[in-house]
Amino acid sequence: MYNQDLSAVATGEDPTSVAIASIQSAATFPDPNVKYVFRTENGGQSKGGILSKACDYIQELRQSNHRLSEELQGLDQLQLDNDVLRQQVEDLKNKNLLLRAQLRHHGLEVVIKNDSN
Repeated sequence: MYNQDLSAVATGEDPTSVAIASIQSAATFPDPNVKYVFRTENGGQSKGGILSKACDYIQELRQSNHRLSEELQGLDQLQLDNDVLRQQVEDLKNKNLLLRAQLRHHGLEVVIKNDSN
């Protein structure tokens, strides 16, 4: 699906050509058969302007990649923390079972009341 705010129009020169105003717009078009023609604000093709926009977009991608990398590291740490907590829960369940068995061995009955309501 195409983004609604794209300023892409057929160039008229070639039915498979589309003029777009930004590198970001080109990245959102899924059709590899479309030829993209970059136009500046005044309609001309400036190599410097196109290069500048491309560099800006590359910088945005790098920042996004760095942010996603940091988030992935955070998720990895959360997964490790979760694994440790799961192991601690399992250890406590086993300890609880041993203590209950000891209580039963000494003739004491274990009654669990659930007052969570």
